Amino acid sequence: MYFEPTFKIKIIKIFLILSFLICWLSISTSFDDLLILEKNQPLKFKNIINFLRHFAVYLSLFFLIFIIFFFKNVFFSKKNLIFHFFIIYLLIQLHGLFFSDNSIKNISYIISSLTITITILFSSHFFSSKEKRIFIYISIIILSI
Repeated sequence: MYFEPTFKIKIIKIFLILSFLICWLSISTSFDDLLILEKNQPLKFKNIINFLRHFAVYLSLFFLIFIIFFFKNVFFSKKNLIFHFFIIYLLIQLHGLFFSDNSIKNISYIISSLTITITILFSSHFFSSKEKRIFIYISIIILSI
């Protein structure tokens, strides 16, 4: 559903684009990148960049959850039912990490998946079909690099 964007909507659109970009750029990071101070090694530029890339995913998820509270009707819309099933599946997987032999370090992959799923859910509402091309262009550029 497309409508004339207000200032708040424009900010949300910019955030959704950044969130999508952050998820793409954090693909090669892992939970270990968040533990840069625990390694007892001198801080390297590469480690700081990986920390920031991975931390940005968690920060994006935090703000997306914040947006959910303001746009409950968008998030809980019946047309987003497939996204709801996938989000529930990811939350069950998150719960399963704590009660299985699977490493807790895999939590970062589930957090990334939740972030991108919620980003796509909101982008389907806030962007027109013409504007959604931005996400395709970002994907093509990153895949080409």
